[in-house]
Amino acid sequence: APFKVQLTGPVTLGMALHAVGVAADRSCGVAARAVRTRVHDVLRAARAVAPGATPLVFLDEPGLTAALEPGFPLGVDDTLDLVSGALAAAADGAIAGLHCCGRADWPVVLQAGPQMLSLPVDAGASDHPGAFADFLERGGWLVWGAVPTARPLGETAEILWRRLVVEWDTLAEAGVEPRSLVEQALITPECGLVGMDVVQAAHVVDLTNHLAQRVEARALELGLILGA
Repeated sequence: APFKVQLTGPVTLGMALHAVGVAADRSCGVAARAVRTRVHDVLRAARAVAPGATPLVFLDEPGLTAALEPGFPLGVDDTLDLVSGALAAAADGAIAGLHCCGRADWPVVLQAGPQMLSLPVDAGASDHPGAFADFLERGGWLVWGAVPTARPLGETAEILWRRLVVEWDTLAEAGVEPRSLVEQALITPECGLVGMDVVQAAHVVDLTNHLAQRVEARALELGLILGA
């Protein structure tokens, strides 16, 4: 079965280096080389431990949220080059995914070529239905961060489910194929569980599992309705 590994993406690493005084062109070059090397090392280790499994490599790119802000030191082409180069390295015998934990310039992000895109439910996907429709038509998968990890949660997943369905309905009304939204979807927490105790983390996982089961049931219903 596939299994997931995750590492810092080149835009985020490059911006971190730039923030401590390294010139933008140099910081991004160093970041690009470092991430590609790290991807190869992680994949080599993964294959040694589980040679029969398919690695799913996610680049963690919170730095892409800053690309919407004035003064971001990278242009669109440079940003695309950084991310697409790292994704190409990750796609060498693996499934290449991209995780961004907030709003980003999604049409640009999708041009970088991820096979999976991980984003929070309320991160503005519905503002760009055409880009997401094209992504799904190309066989891409959307990994929906449907369970918040930075604010209190209720006891049930009902509100979270309604929030996800509203997002899907909005995209579908704008022309995204409804069946693709369901069948090419994974459900996860919004971000990692670091800082949570065992009880809190278990609750997040339970809510995530419940939502995933609801999505599976919805996919079966769509299959019956569409008959194909």
